[in-house]
Amino acid sequence: MNIGLFVCDCGKNISGTINNDKIIEYFSQYPDVFVFREQYLCSELGLKEIKEEIEEKQIDRVVIAACSFKLHGSLFQKTIEKVGINRFLIAFANIREQNSWVHSHHPQKATQKAIDQIKMAIAQVRLLNPLEMQSVSIIPRILIIGGGVAGIKAALIIANAGYQVYLVEREPTIGGHMALFDKTFPTLDCSICILGPLMSEVNEHPNIKLLTYSEVKKIEGYIGNFKVTIKKKPRFIDEDECVGCFDICRDVCPIDVVDTFFPRKAIDVPYPQAIPLLPTILEEECIGCKACAQACDRNAIDFDQEPQEIQIEVGAIIVSTGLKTFDPTILAELNYQKYQDVITTLQLERLLNNDGPTGGKIIKPSSGKTPKRVSFILCVGSRNKKIDHEYCSQVCCNASIKQAILLKKEYPNIDVTVYYTDIRAVGKNCEEFYNRAREEFGVRFIKSNISAIVHSDTSEELIIRGEDVIENVLFEHTTDLAVLAVGIEPAEGTTQLSQILNISQDPYGFLLEKHLKVKPSESSVNGIYIAGAIQGPKDIPSSIAQAESAASKAIALISRKEIELDPHIVYYNPEKCDMCRLCESICN
Repeated sequence: MNIGLFVCDCGKNISGTINNDKIIEYFSQYPDVFVFREQYLCSELGLKEIKEEIEEKQIDRVVIAACSFKLHGSLFQKTIEKVGINRFLIAFANIREQNSWVHSHHPQKATQKAIDQIKMAIAQVRLLNPLEMQSVSIIPRILIIGGGVAGIKAALIIANAGYQVYLVEREPTIGGHMALFDKTFPTLDCSICILGPLMSEVNEHPNIKLLTYSEVKKIEGYIGNFKVTIKKKPRFIDEDECVGCFDICRDVCPIDVVDTFFPRKAIDVPYPQAIPLLPTILEEECIGCKACAQACDRNAIDFDQEPQEIQIEVGAIIVSTGLKTFDPTILAELNYQKYQDVITTLQLERLLNNDGPTGGKIIKPSSGKTPKRVSFILCVGSRNKKIDHEYCSQVCCNASIKQAILLKKEYPNIDVTVYYTDIRAVGKNCEEFYNRAREEFGVRFIKSNISAIVHSDTSEELIIRGEDVIENVLFEHTTDLAVLAVGIEPAEGTTQLSQILNISQDPYGFLLEKHLKVKPSESSVNGIYIAGAIQGPKDIPSSIAQAESAASKAIALISRKEIELDPHIVYYNPEKCDMCRLCESICN
C-alpha cells in the first residue's frame, strides 16, 4: 500500500505557525508514505500536482494535511477519483482551523500536534475500504420557514421557477418586521408600498401554499427527502367563509388589548395590509361574549376550532425566521419601562407610521404632547461585552438616522440629538444619508458614553447623563423623548427550531452557516439553507440577497431529481455509549 501525504502551506495560514519542513522530514521516514508539499493544494496547480504524483508514485491512498474537510473536502475527493482512486480512500488532517489558527502563539506545540494529527490520518486511511455512492430521488417541493421579506422573496423566486413552495409563518400575517416600518433607509421609500405587492403576490401565486399562524414541530429525513410536521393554530375564523371585512367584527368587540404601540381588539388584524386579511381571536383575551359571531353575517366565526396537524414532504428547506429586537429592560441604567418617555426605535417606528396608534403623530407617551427635544441612544444591546452582545447589529445607526430625518421633516423646529459610540453608516448611499442628516436637517451627533437616563425632579423632562468623548467632559442634557436604538437578536424560538432542524448556532444564537465566506446561505445540514437576519444582523437589501442565494441553491438541488448520498453507515457500541448525543448534534 502506497500512501500519498500532501501537505499544504496555505500561504502563511499554516506554514506561518507550523514548521512544515519538520513535518516533511518526520514523515519521509515512513517507508510506504510519499510526502509532497505545495503552497496552495486547492489551486489548479496544486490539484494538477496531486494527480501527477499519484500516477507517478502509484499511490493507493491519500492523506490531505490542510484546511477543514468542510471547505474543500469534495474537491480533493473528485480530484483523486479522476486518477482512479476511490473517492473514499482519503483522510484529512485539519492542521489549519484545528491547529495553526488556534495555536499561533505556540508554534512548537502546534507542529507536534500537526504530526499527531497526520499520524492519526495515516492510521485511518490504512483501514479504509472503497465505497460506492447511493442515489435517491428528490421530492420537488420546498419548505420555507418564516414569512418576512427574506422568506417572501425566496418563495417567489422558487415559485416563479415552477416549483411548489410551502411558506410557513407563525404569526397571523406574513411581512415580518418590514411590514411595521414607516419608511426604509436611505431612500425613504414607503416600506409597505414595497412589501405589500410582494405579500399579495405570495398569497395569489398558484405554486405557493401559505400556512400562517403555524409552526414547524418536527422534521425527519435527509437531503432531498424531508418529512415535516406542522401545527396550525386556531384563528377561530373559518378562512373559507371570511372575506376580510374585519371592521364589522372588530368594532363590536368590547375588549381592548391595552398596548401603547400595538393596540388591538380581542378579535382583530395586525394591520390593514395583513396577508391573509383575516382576523384572529386572541384566546387569552376573549371573554366569550360572541358579539363578533352575532355581527358576522357569513357565519365565519368558529369558537370550536382546534389546532390542526399537517404533514408534508419536501426536498429542501429554507429557514428565514428573522429577528427580535433587544429588550433594554436588562440595562437598568436606561430605565426603560420605568419611564414612559423612554421608548425603542421600533416603538418610534409605530408612532411615525400612519397606520400606527397615533396616525403618524409623534407624541410623548406620558402626556400625549408633541416633544420639543428627541434624543437617540445608539448601540443599546449591541457592542456590549457585559451582556455578551459584542457584535454590531448593523442597522441601528441607519435606522436612527432615518427616524431623525423623518422627525425633522415633519417637525422642523424639533431638536434632535444622536448619542453614538461610532457611526457605522454601512450600505449603498448610507454615508451620504448620514451627511444629509447633519448638513441639511441639522441633526446633532455627539460621540459619547451614556451612563444613565433619569427623570427630572422639577419638570416632565428626562435627563441624559454621559460623557462627551471628543470634548472629554461629563454632561447632563434634558430631553422630552429618549429613543433607544436597540440591537438585533435571533427570533424567538430559534434554539428550539435549531434542535428540530439539527442546525448549529453561533455563540450569539444565530443559525450557523456552513462557511462564512463561500457558503453563507448553507446550514450545517445538507439540504437546509438559511436566509436573512436569522443568520446574523443585516439590513433589507442584504436579507433579500441572501434569500435569493438560498432560493437558487434550493432550486439547483431539487432540479437534479436525484442526489448521491454518502454511503457511510454509522453504528455505535451500546456498551460504551453514555447517550451524550453529541454525535446527533454534529451529524449533517
